[in-house]
Amino acid sequence: MRDRLVIAIGNTLRGDDGIAARVVAAVGNEIAASDVIVVQQLTIELAPVVAEASHVLFLDASVLLPPGDSELNPLPFDVEADSPFGHHLEPAALLFLARELFNATTSAALLSIGAADFDTPDKLSPQLSAQLPRYAAEVLDWYRAAEYADFETHV
Repeated sequence: MRDRLVIAIGNTLRGDDGIAARVVAAVGNEIAASDVIVVQQLTIELAPVVAEASHVLFLDASVLLPPGDSELNPLPFDVEADSPFGHHLEPAALLFLARELFNATTSAALLSIGAADFDTPDKLSPQLSAQLPRYAAEVLDWYRAAEYADFETHV
């Protein structure tokens, strides 16, 4: 069982949608490579991996936040998966499946990053490029806090 896991979600070929992969790349050697997974989307196959971790941080681009803003929120324990067998899951639904299928006690949070441009291949918008060090610092803060105490006390 691993203590911490960071899951970066998004497609680097769709501009700002790839912000999560760029954040974990910016963190470099500060986080063990075995504690990082980069995916284009969440699928049910990740449920056992999530179940093996004590604490999980999901990173994803968001159209709901202003471009460049970020928001870290704990994921609830009681959200059910609407369609667990589709091609795409939300982080809360994947966490639910890990708990239901594998009796996981994983705590989790979602770092959402407001995105602006999904049309420029393989390039971040200026708003996100400028804030990349701040997002990396947020991930490192979460990672270090999860190592020493219950996650909920650090959100």
